[in-house]
Amino acid sequence: MVAKVIPFSRCSQCDEDEGRDFEAWEEYVELYERGDFAGLVRLCEATLRRWPDDVNAQYDLGDAYVRNGQPERAIEFLTPLHRADPEQTAYQHGILDALFALGRTEQDFAWLRAPRVYRVGPALLDACFRYLRRKRRPRLVLELVGAVLDEAYQAFSEDDLVAALHGDGRFVVEEGSGLPKVTVARGGRRRGCPRGC
Repeated sequence: MVAKVIPFSRCSQCDEDEGRDFEAWEEYVELYERGDFAGLVRLCEATLRRWPDDVNAQYDLGDAYVRNGQPERAIEFLTPLHRADPEQTAYQHGILDALFALGRTEQDFAWLRAPRVYRVGPALLDACFRYLRRKRRPRLVLELVGAVLDEAYQAFSEDDLVAALHGDGRFVVEEGSGLPKVTVARGGRRRGCPRGC
């Protein structure tokens, strides 16, 4: 069984056609920002009762369990969904969030399809370089993360990545105004690598 995705952010007409409240995300954000994770769990449970096949609602409930200090419950909830649809990255990412909250790793779960997990290190920095080397203008680090990771799990913070980019001579990081941007340094090839990667 493959779950149906019903996003909140299409348009008010589509949401009304599906029976969704177009502005339902506002209550979710309000509870999240207040840190009322017990309330967030209740809201997500109610949403899931209305749309039981909605992948976003399923992921949101798993995430709410983790944020409410119930990572084991998140794993119990998301595991059967992963078993039914092992390709669904939302389930994989929710389970990973719960595992990491418990101090475990992705190796501590019996995946039907193992997720790709990126950590800051040479493989990530090489992927960033491959993406940026053909770009002329600096790119937001957020854009870089989205472009490089695709649907992989991000097991690092943006600050961790910015620090690693600073420490790698192939990159120039601009942090002066607003969000950090990055570009490839002139002659940005790593020494000793004939392919320039």
